[in-house]
Amino acid sequence: LLTESYRQGVRTIVSTSHRRKGMFETPEEKIAENFLQVREIAKEVADDLVIAYGAEIYYTLDALEKLEKKEIPTLNDSRYALIEFSMNTPYRDIHSALSKILMLGITPVIAHIERYDALENNEKRVRELIDMGCYTQVNSSHVLKPKLFGERYKFMKK
Repeated sequence: LLTESYRQGVRTIVSTSHRRKGMFETPEEKIAENFLQVREIAKEVADDLVIAYGAEIYYTLDALEKLEKKEIPTLNDSRYALIEFSMNTPYRDIHSALSKILMLGITPVIAHIERYDALENNEKRVRELIDMGCYTQVNSSHVLKPKLFGERYKFMKK
């Protein structure tokens, strides 16, 4: 995958291993160890292929506390964090969670924005989250789906 990504022009990859209590509970030390191995392999592919450390964080109050204490990583140790919710999380809960993250000085990148029932086909809500300072992430498999190329879904691509 690293070789193919490089061939396609990718020069920076952020490793976003899942952090979700009760489902993905690999110790942070083990994730870091595996990350370092992948980074070494990337050097064999190309000197200018950068692998950065990060996480995809499933939002819970526990995760919020760990973010505040810097016990789980942001994206490449930046002010950005990739945040995931359950697909059926109500909008008010998504909005509240993202507000709490923003209050920590961390900019949320909402993972898989196309998956959430509360946001799908709701341009007003998506724009509201963007206007509060959030970014969005869409899986490439969804970008390539024909329905997302229409005007109706254009707002999800920003």
